[in-house]
Amino acid sequence: MYLEKFNYKKIFLVMGFVVVCLALLFLIYWMFFRTAAPQPGEPGYLPPGITGQLPEAGSGFNAGQLGTGGQLPQTGNLPATNTGGQAVAQQPDSFARGNTTYVLPLSADKTVGVALSPNKQGVVYYDKNSSQFYRLSADGKEKLLLSDEKFFAVENVVWSADSTQAIMTFPDGIKVYYNFATKKKTTLPKEVKEPVFNLSGSEIAFKYEGANAENNFVAIANPDGNKVKYIEDLGEEGNKVQTVFSPKEEVVAFYAKPSGLNSSEVFFIGQESENYKSLKIQGTRFKALWAPSGEKIIYQIVSQDTNYNPALWLTDARGDNIGNNNIALKLNTWVDKCVFASTNEIYCAVPKNLPQGSGLYPELSYEGGDDIYRVDLGTGQTRLLALPVEQNGNDNFKISHLSLAGDGRSLFFWNENNEQIYSLKLK
Repeated sequence: MYLEKFNYKKIFLVMGFVVVCLALLFLIYWMFFRTAAPQPGEPGYLPPGITGQLPEAGSGFNAGQLGTGGQLPQTGNLPATNTGGQAVAQQPDSFARGNTTYVLPLSADKTVGVALSPNKQGVVYYDKNSSQFYRLSADGKEKLLLSDEKFFAVENVVWSADSTQAIMTFPDGIKVYYNFATKKKTTLPKEVKEPVFNLSGSEIAFKYEGANAENNFVAIANPDGNKVKYIEDLGEEGNKVQTVFSPKEEVVAFYAKPSGLNSSEVFFIGQESENYKSLKIQGTRFKALWAPSGEKIIYQIVSQDTNYNPALWLTDARGDNIGNNNIALKLNTWVDKCVFASTNEIYCAVPKNLPQGSGLYPELSYEGGDDIYRVDLGTGQTRLLALPVEQNGNDNFKISHLSLAGDGRSLFFWNENNEQIYSLKLK
């Protein structure tokens, strides 16, 4: 019994000694080697409620994820983090870099017929309030009256490339040609439809459509309607023909003939009845825009595959190459919402939300407005350029009449929703 008690006592003494040593070691660590937890405002501090590990640098971590439950913020409403770790709203950019971007209203007037000015550093337009035409600088500060003459109730304006001539359409269908340099004015026949200028402004191409289908035709003429040259019979097919000069002026129109429920064959109508190769497309409602070089076109089609919404394509469009390199650009919009920046680059306004069937019925309204995209036609790469917004928060833009300033620094456009003109800074 005595031996057993003696052994237990030694064991307790050894255990006590070990505990005391461990306590001393912990005390030394606590006093001399421990790193204090970061306090608010210090590097590494996490506010209450933020747990888990932060992603490593370069792993795609966005400071805006803090406090959002790991959900990425909605486009155009990107949060940022201040020095206290609190989420704050990021302001829109002043330049188009793929995010929400401020646009500048150039005029508070209700307008129509917006186009690039002769010096390519502003716009020309018709003011619905004053019934007159003006030129506006890129910043909206300089406004110049183009003519003392008033033209009442103009509904549409087609401009020459240098914006010195215009053809106006009025509610009764009457069209008036006007030369702002010479002040010459001529009334065109009411049967003249969809007139377009050639690049030099010396001629117009148009469709002549009257009550008698046998007398309908495609023609070219001087802008004042003189020296008419017959090109092709129209009959009752006028709604399938688009008048548009190619840059080299060999082609004056397209004729898109349906070849099936979901396909068409497009014929290029030349000035001298040339037998051009046709373009076969998988859709209907064809309309095209020429590249500046005349080698390619972008065109819109509507098909079952696109829920009967417009879709943009690119193809070769000259000589024996017509129809080669036919590529879908994966943008659901109309060519009227696009502009060529160069032979291999376009800018397009693309609706955020399109109701099914918009390609068949373009007059359908759509909510949410348009975003602006840039497309590299050389690579086929499409990227978001800007989510337009005004200083007052308005971001509902139904965009058309896009034009690019000559120095490439600004995009101008017309907002159908309020009939005003805007500029977007690119650089």
